[in-house]
Amino acid sequence: MHQFNFSFILLLAILCTSCTQIDINKKDNYIAEYEIFVKEVRVLHENFTDQEWEECRARYNYFSIEEKKVHAKHFTESDIQKINSLEDEYATYLIVENFDDFMNSIGDVIEKGVVEFGNLLEETGKELENILNEELDTVQ
Repeated sequence: MHQFNFSFILLLAILCTSCTQIDINKKDNYIAEYEIFVKEVRVLHENFTDQEWEECRARYNYFSIEEKKVHAKHFTESDIQKINSLEDEYATYLIVENFDDFMNSIGDVIEKGVVEFGNLLEETGKELENILNEELDTVQ
């Protein structure tokens, strides 16, 4: 009977340890996948389309919110530092993208303003020319 109790306790200990190890492996896989995602953004972000940025935002939310909650209880201090570093790096690329979009929109506004100002000058010039021609016709 003692052998059975010992075997049962040993089996329970092994099961608990293996379940914890499986969770730790999943956590490690999560961090590795998150790192791969950020590396992809690092390499490709300059050529992303708006749709690709939307996909990145969705993947980032998956890693930084959904999966992070799932694995949080298994994080070590080193894991937390790594994840924070990945989040900071991604945020940097996102800020650069938003700044580029902002600058492009300002450039578009300025370009539109210059074109409209040019059109205004052209119309004003034509009106002045017409007025001068009318004045010349009445003088002759």
